Amino acid sequence: MTLSGWLTRSGRAPANGDVDRRLDTARVTLATRETAQAVGLDELVLAAPDPLAVDEGSLLTHLADAHQDAVLRLAGLADPWLLRGAVRVLPLALDRHGITLRCEYAHNQRDLRLPFPRPVHEASLIARQLEMLLTTAAAHPAPS
Repeated sequence: MTLSGWLTRSGRAPANGDVDRRLDTARVTLATRETAQAVGLDELVLAAPDPLAVDEGSLLTHLADAHQDAVLRLAGLADPWLLRGAVRVLPLALDRHGITLRCEYAHNQRDLRLPFPRPVHEASLIARQLEMLLTTAAAHPAPS
């Protein structure tokens, strides 16, 4: 997401003597590798936060530390060419719509987005969506 606008003084003076600024947003663009789409300012203001935003960091850390086997099984959902030469696969991002894995190679990296069968509307449902992806992955050969 790209926010464009003007930096202005907020009118507050922080205790450390710095100048406090705010971004007066004029334009919002949501971009993926394939597309870019303008988002209306009203849509942005009214958007609900992602239900996984607060827990994303701890969930990703838990996956990386305690469930690397599951991360590798999820990577098996990718086209085999994507995993060829990968030296490491890590969970990178998690939101209501899916999980993103980072495939690291000797000289570069590539991200793999795996959408959930259904969007998650509360954090307690994330385990079920990951289980559904893992069930799908079980039908694919394991990455080598």
